[in-house]
Amino acid sequence: MVFRYFQNICFNSLYIFLKILEKISDRFILLRFKEFLEHKCYVRKTIINKKILFFTPNDLIRWRVNTILEKEPETIQWINSFQKKCIFWDIGANIGIYSIYAAIKKKNIKIYSF
Repeated sequence: MVFRYFQNICFNSLYIFLKILEKISDRFILLRFKEFLEHKCYVRKTIINKKILFFTPNDLIRWRVNTILEKEPETIQWINSFQKKCIFWDIGANIGIYSIYAAIKKKNIKIYSF
């Protein structure tokens, strides 16, 4: 909890610093720095032979993405058992990782995530 609080403070401070830098410096330098930061915040994950790019701004979300198939195997099995043309209510979806999995796995499915 303390780590996340510290991480949020650092991220917000960096964001303010970048906004100030944007006002006083060359845009090219800022864009390069922004691209560097954004590159570190993305994880490419292959799910059912489909490459998905996830935005992972912190370690917790990166862990959730990297452990999608291992963290809750019973949830994956349950989603795999869905019939065609069903409705999936992902209540408490968090980052929506299982909604994304369901959308990839089942083509004719309606998904409501919140």
